[in-house]
Amino acid sequence: MIQSLESRRTMPNIRHASSLCALTLFLGVATIVSAQSKSSQAQELRDVLSIDATVTAAVQPDTAVITLAVEKQGTEAAPLTSEVNAILARALAEAKTTTGVQASSGNYNTQPRYDNKGQRNGWVVRAEVILKAKEFGVLGTLAGRLAKDLQIASNGFEISPELRTKEENALIDKGIAAFRAKAQAATRAFGN
Repeated sequence: MIQSLESRRTMPNIRHASSLCALTLFLGVATIVSAQSKSSQAQELRDVLSIDATVTAAVQPDTAVITLAVEKQGTEAAPLTSEVNAILARALAEAKTTTGVQASSGNYNTQPRYDNKGQRNGWVVRAEVILKAKEFGVLGTLAGRLAKDLQIASNGFEISPELRTKEENALIDKGIAAFRAKAQAATRAFGN
């Protein structure tokens, strides 16, 4: 009886030891595989040539942009809003009948007005019209006609969507050519 009790006690220790050996063996194999993987990645990265190409172009803006604004102040917001809306509608209608001009509404704000004591004493209503044209003279003439009711808030130039697309396509072609030239130079340098 005593003999069989001792053998039962040693069996679990043997099983535990064999599981520990298997786990150690598994971890050792995983470490070796991981080290080999990292070594092959380092070797692959060591044999890589990186090439890039950058191209730029100076593009002349082809569209003039003028922002006109109307601002009215008073004690009641409703009549001010009606007056500003009427001026805005007339300006947009006239701009849309002008050949070559693209017109749209811009910012529109209604804000309270305060006196020096911090008390509200009225309202300020402000609206904008944005005019764009490739013919600068036509745009200047229109802005002059609209100046009786609106003031010039800002002016400048921008690139039209058509010109942007054309220039981007040209840059893509130049970029590909520059990249190919660098790749060919690298190939010649390595003797191929």
